[in-house]
Amino acid sequence: METLEQTLAGNGANGKREIHEGLASDPLSNLGYSNRRDVMVPADLTLAQAIGRMQALDEGALLVVTADGRPVGIFTERDILAKVATQIEDLDQHVIADYMTPNPDALPASAPIAHALNLMSVHHYRHVPIVDDAGVALGIVSFRDVARYIETWFDR
Repeated sequence: METLEQTLAGNGANGKREIHEGLASDPLSNLGYSNRRDVMVPADLTLAQAIGRMQALDEGALLVVTADGRPVGIFTERDILAKVATQIEDLDQHVIADYMTPNPDALPASAPIAHALNLMSVHHYRHVPIVDDAGVALGIVSFRDVARYIETWFDR
């Protein structure tokens, strides 16, 4: 925290303004979600497969998509804790379609990063699906991605 305060103090109001302007104008496409297509899965993936993939990828969410790539749900750590843990014994006998959060809010890749932060803050999301102009999933942006972006302002 002390380093953050020193950095902001050193940059003064101009440093803060640059960060705010970057969040308000830089598009979500700057966050690098496109390399994370492995988080997009079909609705018939078993809970065992889904949880295994999340562990292997060190990801907190999977984006559930149709065959043509349109998002129909999101399966998160929160879903596992609220709907699966201590309730489901055989994870191979259930699919994520029955436990995902359906119809997730999504943002276009061209939306400013601040829009994702607003969704995350208002709805307590940690992951926001990103779609192209046709509504096809491109990936997921996480709060961690936004934090890394903000961190780049302090490396300048």
